[in-house]
Amino acid sequence: MRTPLAGLLLVAMVVACQSLPEGGGGSRPRSDRITRAELEELPTFTARQAIQKLRPSWLRPRTSTIRGGSGTRYTATVFLDGMARGGLSALDGMDIREIEEIRFISASDATTRYGTGYPGGIIEVFTRRG
Repeated sequence: MRTPLAGLLLVAMVVACQSLPEGGGGSRPRSDRITRAELEELPTFTARQAIQKLRPSWLRPRTSTIRGGSGTRYTATVFLDGMARGGLSALDGMDIREIEEIRFISASDATTRYGTGYPGGIIEVFTRRG
């Protein structure tokens, strides 16, 4: 014999297990990437201007403090199609019409993927040709 509570529980489980639409089901963009669709909504900008508008926290320096010392501030390193391009100024020459996606990688994830030397994290830019 089934109880109404068991039926309700079954419905709740089925609804919870349904796959979400791409992008997490909401209109809120992922905080670690900027997609081509987001870039297309902007007027013509450089990559730096797009990041400043859409994810300004990526451009803020990160502080690393060693015990007993004062904090050192680090900015992200820019990669273009898998190649290191330097500091944030490298974003100034990148036209968003050429960009497919931009991703931010935290310092800890950057260490795992690329080794040490990226205490400010990494901003990865992927172009349509890359």
